Amino acid sequence: MLSLVRTKSAARKKRTIIVGLNAESSGREILLRMLVVIVKTGDNVVAVRVSEPNDNFDPNTFHIHEDLCKSKQV
Repeated sequence: MLSLVRTKSAARKKRTIIVGLNAESSGREILLRMLVVIVKTGDNVVAVRVSEPNDNFDPNTFHIHEDLCKSKQV
């Protein structure tokens, strides 16, 4: 079994991560993967929804991600 231990004396800098998304499932999957794999506690995430003029948008589409953000404190 491999075990990695990191010790840092200085506090980790907070990052701002910006991602552009569409409302389709691929956009939701990208956001979810980013929240799980890349984002750390204390980071700021800005998700920008990119759309065509005729796109329909359900505001609940990304609601599932809110709980994940709260649990990771981002």
